[in-house]
Amino acid sequence: MRSARRAALAVATLGVGALALAVASCAGSEVEGAGSTNEPRTIPAANGDAGPDASDGCEGDGDVDACPSRAGACEDEWCPVTTPLDPALGLASVWGSGPSDVWAVGAAGSVLHWDGSAWTAASVGTSQSLYAVWGTGPNDVWIASSPSVIFRKAGAVDGAARWSLAPAIVEAPGARGKVLRALWGTSPSDVWVGGDLFASASSSTRWGLWRSAAAGSGAAWTGTSPRAVSAIWGSGPNDVWIVGGASGELGDAGASSAHTDGALTEEGLLAWTAVDTQSTGTLHAVWGSGPSDVWAVGDFGTIRHGGRGRPRWIAVASPTTKTLRGLWGSAPDDVWAVGDEGTLLHYDGVAWAASTATFPSGTRPRLFGVWGSGPSDVWAVGDGLVLHYSGPKARARGAGR
Repeated sequence: MRSARRAALAVATLGVGALALAVASCAGSEVEGAGSTNEPRTIPAANGDAGPDASDGCEGDGDVDACPSRAGACEDEWCPVTTPLDPALGLASVWGSGPSDVWAVGAAGSVLHWDGSAWTAASVGTSQSLYAVWGTGPNDVWIASSPSVIFRKAGAVDGAARWSLAPAIVEAPGARGKVLRALWGTSPSDVWVGGDLFASASSSTRWGLWRSAAAGSGAAWTGTSPRAVSAIWGSGPNDVWIVGGASGELGDAGASSAHTDGALTEEGLLAWTAVDTQSTGTLHAVWGSGPSDVWAVGDFGTIRHGGRGRPRWIAVASPTTKTLRGLWGSAPDDVWAVGDEGTLLHYDGVAWAASTATFPSGTRPRLFGVWGSGPSDVWAVGDGLVLHYSGPKARARGAGR
């Protein structure tokens, strides 16, 4: 009975927080990640209806795609875009190689692709939840789920992406219940993946950050930092930042953050320098325009600014107390952060301010990922939806609708 229930309802962490996943299929593998009371989710009403405003979907700030009379009438900066995604599922991460090649991944093996004109569903062959997507180009895209489930795109066949399993970091059952939340790299042969702490078969040390040591299907993984990792960003192999929560492994208090300049310890491992976050909550995302301009965001609307050589992050005034989960920018004066209850923030080089968005009626979705090809082409993903920003509008700033 317990196994049957698990097959019908998988609960797993998504993005940096956790996502309650309604899984329609019993096929494929499943992450037994621990849920939390802070789980973002899109859940139908208890009676099985779509929710309190499902009768017409056109009250308040209804989804323009659900209201024919509103088609093309989204006046906010961020507008919902039609996708084949089941609204009961969520998306955790978005990345692209350009304006006509964007990938989004999430619950129950959900994979979406944008070709410049429409979002279509794709598949990597699993119903296991997917937490991070990143790549070096259109023919080298990585998707991470768990230590034994990492996919890589290497070209296409008849126009369809060809995906294969990359070598596992740790095979089940050693990896059971562990989640990989972050992907980043400098080249197809230098890929970094981070998440929960776990040990490899050959070591008792629990690592939260792993690095590939070879290209292609022969990629091997080496433990690189004993910290739980929520996000990774760097300007190159000798300038890499990681952020997360207190790992417990190093006695960290509150948020955890570290930087490496590529130097090695006497044991031949990467040397990491802890950076004081001045935060009691987890940092969920990190991004920078260069070595001296790096941002991090997290719980309670926390925003931090730092750079190479600084021993601590600088606290920056935030216009929200909502948890921020995603971060991306195109330049030092064009940075976006997204998070809980539909929070969308923009930094213009001077201050952070809220941006407006149109959401499905009656909802304030949690947003997990943000990525763009440029200042006027930015995507945000979260609880059962995809939002697009195509440039400033008259109703640009202020509290989100």
